[in-house]
Amino acid sequence: MSKTGDMTAEERPRRGDGSLTRYAFTLAVTTAIALALIAFMYLLEQRTGDTASRLDIPQRSTTQIYTDADLLEAPALRMRALRNFVNAYPKAPEAARARIDIAELERTETQDFSVLTETFYDLRAAREKKVLALDAFTAQWGKSRFSDEITAMETQLDIDNQQQDIEPQPKAQITLEGGRAAPDPAIEEFAGRETDTLAGGIVEPVKIVKPVMPAPPPRIVPKIIEASIKKGATPRYPRRAQSRGVEAVVTVAMDIDAQGKVQDARVIKPPTGRYARDFNRAAISAAKRTVFNPRMVDDKASPTNGYVRTYRFELED
Repeated sequence: MSKTGDMTAEERPRRGDGSLTRYAFTLAVTTAIALALIAFMYLLEQRTGDTASRLDIPQRSTTQIYTDADLLEAPALRMRALRNFVNAYPKAPEAARARIDIAELERTETQDFSVLTETFYDLRAAREKKVLALDAFTAQWGKSRFSDEITAMETQLDIDNQQQDIEPQPKAQITLEGGRAAPDPAIEEFAGRETDTLAGGIVEPVKIVKPVMPAPPPRIVPKIIEASIKKGATPRYPRRAQSRGVEAVVTVAMDIDAQGKVQDARVIKPPTGRYARDFNRAAISAAKRTVFNPRMVDDKASPTNGYVRTYRFELED
């Protein structure tokens, strides 16, 4: 009898036990891979939604900072904000435009100061008119580049105010016996001096020469016509967002050349929510297809940086 024939039935290896173990191991690995793939797809979908704006687009770009500074209403604050922008971002694309805005503001400030100087040093102008003119200038521009001149004007107003507050004091008069008033010593001293009088005792009148103020330079205000849309472009609604009923609002800043063509477009206020990247691409594509009437300065076409436009993606009911 062979060696194999001597083994009992319990000692013989069961056929199929190894194949079953390998099948279970393969099934477990496949299930784990599938679950990992599903989790990855879910995270990828989330990334294209709420967090896409933080990953792809900076929240405070140089364009947005420049736009915020240029929208300030007070000229003095706007000039200060633009100067701070140029100092902080000298190589930014908007720095050149900011320098042009600063030059225009300084020119307007100089013209307003010329008007103030003409009013303040006008000999016929009342003090109240001078005070109002000085207050109006400082309220709009502050002391700024003309701090020394404005300080001198304020000092002069204080001196004038003090002179108006001083009232003439009545002179004491001494009465002699018999009711006669004692002569003024100053008059007696003056009477004892030689006077320059003409024949007949008529004193020659003194001629008062009024200073002639130089004419202020003419106020030159540039004629500016801002850029306007000549041919707009409607953005294409992203298919995935449209099929799932997602709406969004995207704000874009554009750089326009002297021919009215958009040279660059960038998102300065991205949407919140899902499919932010798709909405951004659609808005930028529509912005680049837009044609403008260029900005005109004294009838001469000039480029425009940071033209802001908002695109709204809304579904029809």
